[in-house]
Amino acid sequence: MKKPTKKPPKKPDHYKVVCISFYTTDLAFLDGVVEHLRAEGHSRASRSSVLRLAMRTLDLPSAGAEHASALEAL
Repeated sequence: MKKPTKKPPKKPDHYKVVCISFYTTDLAFLDGVVEHLRAEGHSRASRSSVLRLAMRTLDLPSAGAEHASALEAL
């Protein structure tokens, strides 16, 4: 007699896991920011939370001429 198979758990649709590349020096900097935030009492600080905040507060016009193509795409 077969055991009834369980349905796989429903995957959350409010986020996706992505893989991106970083230079090791950038990751070291990011880890330092996370470490500093945790030392200041932000126990839930993580790489992704710091990156999400950085994306939300990025001021593209002040990013400079080298990123002009990114500005034009908006």
